[in-house]
Amino acid sequence: MSYDQKLECAVKELEASPLWEVGQRPLGFRMLRRLGVKAVPPYYRSFRVNFLLHSLWIGGSFLVLNVPVGEFVREYGDWAERGANGLCGVGIALMGALSYRSNALKNGLSSWEDLGAESGSADSVA
Repeated sequence: MSYDQKLECAVKELEASPLWEVGQRPLGFRMLRRLGVKAVPPYYRSFRVNFLLHSLWIGGSFLVLNVPVGEFVREYGDWAERGANGLCGVGIALMGALSYRSNALKNGLSSWEDLGAESGSADSVA
């Protein structure tokens, strides 16, 4: 099954679920799609991939930005401040990855590999 067919099945499954419409296709996913990247929606990614991507994005952003967390360790130097900011970003990434995974399990969403398998077998019988 092609990427576009799987994405169409994923969109139908997400629309049928009680998940918020905004969370079904987040901004980062939509931006990647507009750039032509064949990104997998976050509810269909594994926990590890979600955690890695969120850590790179949020943790990296917190390293560059001066968020208030680093203020608590400022007297230990710049590297301690940046480390605290990065760890805070990784903690937020962990919560985001856990949220996507638990919501996918709670709402009975298929895995990316299994998407369209049910409809494909029904089409081949008909």
